Amino acid sequence: MTYLNTPDGPMLEGSSPSRLAALLAEYEVILEGLGAPVAETMSPGVDSIEVEAKLASRGLLCPVEIAVWFGWHNGVHKVDGRRWGGIPLFLPHSLDEALHVYDLNRRELERSFAEGVDYEWATYGAGEGWIQLDPLSESIAVECVRGGAAPPRVRWANIDFADPNFKSKFRAVSLCTAVSSWIDSAQNGAFTWLDKEQRWKFHREQLLVSRTGSILG
Repeated sequence: MTYLNTPDGPMLEGSSPSRLAALLAEYEVILEGLGAPVAETMSPGVDSIEVEAKLASRGLLCPVEIAVWFGWHNGVHKVDGRRWGGIPLFLPHSLDEALHVYDLNRRELERSFAEGVDYEWATYGAGEGWIQLDPLSESIAVECVRGGAAPPRVRWANIDFADPNFKSKFRAVSLCTAVSSWIDSAQNGAFTWLDKEQRWKFHREQLLVSRTGSILG
């Protein structure tokens, strides 16, 4: 994988919606080959018209990469109210869940104004215009203020995002950048599927991160 330097962080060379679709399909095949029932634990994707319409209801535009993401799978299944399976290090939101979190962050904006709290810190750097793809407080967020096929900016939503010393570590361009890093880690032996426990075991020494100075690629 070759990465380009941009003002907004590293970007996988050749990033595009079609490249993202190919990378996601490749990643799923790799994980299924490791024994994980990825397709069984994730929900079917939704069509781009629905993604665009629901983002528009919040005043957001839909980068094609976001439509590709939710068209791949629309979140993970839940068992007894808990998320399970899915992909390593990540339990993706459904589109509706991601927009619910966006609505909560909008309310946080109002509270921040009222209480004088810095909004970037209050929303872990993923506030207005950014859709979080994971339920964890620290997760990947994608900017949805421009539509079209251009690779969107992505962030690792984290409380340190507003600290100038950390910004470069939490930024990248295109979801292709993150997915390509996951593929490299999987091929490097970073993930083992424990079938009896129905969960992933991580081998952190095998994770290929920070090759570009960003944890996203």
